[in-house]
Amino acid sequence: MTGHQVVAEHADPDVLLPHGWRRAGNGMMAYGPTPGRLFLARFDGPRADRDAPVTLDEVQAAARHVTGTDVVVTAVSSATRFTDHDRQATTYGSGRVLLAGDTAHVHSPFGGQGLDLGLMDAVDLGLEKALTTWFGMGR
Repeated sequence: MTGHQVVAEHADPDVLLPHGWRRAGNGMMAYGPTPGRLFLARFDGPRADRDAPVTLDEVQAAARHVTGTDVVVTAVSSATRFTDHDRQATTYGSGRVLLAGDTAHVHSPFGGQGLDLGLMDAVDLGLEKALTTWFGMGR
């Protein structure tokens, strides 16, 4: 899977309508709610090189592949690329650091789930430790 989050200008933005999330020809896409904002998730093909710069040609090729339409990208203001990950931590604890729950997952950058869930896990673990230390409470 290779995903792109893009803010771009299109020669004919109507080919990307309707706004919102939908399954497309070769993946998933979301268009809008602001002009030019496009999310693409391509489920087939090899992973893209995460370290290479995202080019206008790459964005246009991904949009055409996912949507199955003749999307013409004329300018790119912002573009990021992400891929699925297949990583496994070699250790889950070191000193006062514990990797657990949703902090151990890799999340799509679209929507901020990883940040929110990771922070909530940290708060929960910190509260658990505080209750156990201060009041002898805890699970």
